[in-house]
Amino acid sequence: MTRSFHEIESPFEPGRFKVLAVRIDAAAVNTLPTTPTHDGQTCFDKDGDGINLETDCASGHERNLWFPKLPGLPFKWLMFNWQRNGHGPTHVFDKPHFDFHFFIQDFTERNKIRTGPCNLVINCDDEATAMKPVPAQFMPAGWGMPGAAGRMGNHIVNPNAAPANGDPFTQAFAYGVYDGHVTYWEPVVNKDWVVATKPTKVCQPITQAPEVELSGYYPTQMCTRYNSAGDVTFTMENFVQRTAPSGS
Repeated sequence: MTRSFHEIESPFEPGRFKVLAVRIDAAAVNTLPTTPTHDGQTCFDKDGDGINLETDCASGHERNLWFPKLPGLPFKWLMFNWQRNGHGPTHVFDKPHFDFHFFIQDFTERNKIRTGPCNLVINCDDEATAMKPVPAQFMPAGWGMPGAAGRMGNHIVNPNAAPANGDPFTQAFAYGVYDGHVTYWEPVVNKDWVVATKPTKVCQPITQAPEVELSGYYPTQMCTRYNSAGDVTFTMENFVQRTAPSGS
């Protein structure tokens, strides 16, 4: 796989940005697609009898957003997913939810992660690549689970935190991994929890790895906000500067 990381070419300007945010207005929250449960972008004809939309396609409706090329911002683009029925593992992320994949990996490199018959509709060779271990300094200690998916790579979570530990699923965080590199940061938020509790502001810290592979400014907190108009805003914030080890 072509390495899809880059070095910062110019210094970060303090105060240039403070948050990365996605807002879903009330009209969109109330009209999220229910059928089909996917947009057909992650399918593979497993048994050669033509695509069966129920068994040959991973769930999710995907929208992509590209960020400005701000000096010091490691994230290049966002893949936003609406998961009507959730997805595996069972009793972890199997509730309706939003996924926010803040990608460090290039879009074209992401697209090389093929669909196929293994796990969550991923090419079996690419699944093996996705499952390569990340060097210990670039991943929080003890993190693991839950599995690889086509057009994404592997997902790594804290097995001792909700919802992987059996506690209720409200909001959670995962690191995306491919070919031994962290390729995206991913807040995951339960849609039913948001609508039921209407949180004015609920935040949680993002567990950091000892080191980062790419120097830049990284968020240390993720938050969910619900306003009086019914709009929902999801953020990554409280950015801090981190420097990659020399030679990485």
